[in-house]
Amino acid sequence: MSSLQKLEKFVKIPNKVKTRRILWFERLMAIIALINLLLVFFDLSYIPLRDFWLHQKIQVFSFTIGPIKSKGFPLSIPIPDI
Repeated sequence: MSSLQKLEKFVKIPNKVKTRRILWFERLMAIIALINLLLVFFDLSYIPLRDFWLHQKIQVFSFTIGPIKSKGFPLSIPIPDI
């Protein structure tokens, strides 16, 4: 038996209050999960887009296919400082 079930035996919590509390908890967990997902996407994109994040430059068409290597060319994108 969980502690919440034990507590419900002794303290009668109205259904509306319990529902609101659960709803806010679920919203909070959804917001935390969304923030976590955004951090994961940033983390996954950091190494390939490191030049963009640090210097606001992108290396275009840099790839390796078997023995063929292409270094690509840098593309400068003007981004205003915020």
